[in-house]
Amino acid sequence: MTALFMAASQTTAQSLTKPSQQNRLSIMEQWLQVLLLSYQTAPQTQIIKYINYYLTRIIAHEECQACRQKHCQYLRMQKYWQWRLSADATG
Repeated sequence: MTALFMAASQTTAQSLTKPSQQNRLSIMEQWLQVLLLSYQTAPQTQIIKYINYYLTRIIAHEECQACRQKHCQYLRMQKYWQWRLSADATG
């Protein structure tokens, strides 16, 4: 799990020198991928919260909103992960 975060951190660090709008979306999508892989390895409620946080940011991003198909896919993902979070909370 640490190796995944390290790889994403390096990619993010390389992209942080005044990233473009598209680049910001790409960075958030990469973090989302890291979080999904982390959850697959070690399912924890805290990871679900981070997944929901990144999905919210991605959905609000103007590049994502411009592509209807991508926007709908992320909305469906968010709905699932919100359900997953509420299912974990109820035990």
